[in-house]
Amino acid sequence: MGARRAEFEAHHARADTTREAWALQQTPMGSFMLVWFEGGDVEKSFADLATNDSDFMTWFRGRVLDLTGADLGAPSDAPPPAVLVDWRA
Repeated sequence: MGARRAEFEAHHARADTTREAWALQQTPMGSFMLVWFEGGDVEKSFADLATNDSDFMTWFRGRVLDLTGADLGAPSDAPPPAVLVDWRA
């Protein structure tokens, strides 16, 4: 996380996120990025990702766009993924 750790943590505090994980999976169809958020209000977290205009969030959206081609500032009109299993102990 380096020099931007404090800004990353500030984003999570604003967005009430308690966990964020990014995993890169290689598939026969190419690379697949799985992103997982947990917290009090996940929609708030995505809204912050899409609309916060701080230097950090602008930089972060740019990095995600460069690495994945996904523009977090212009969310897709497609429906969200269907959750097939959500098991908790």
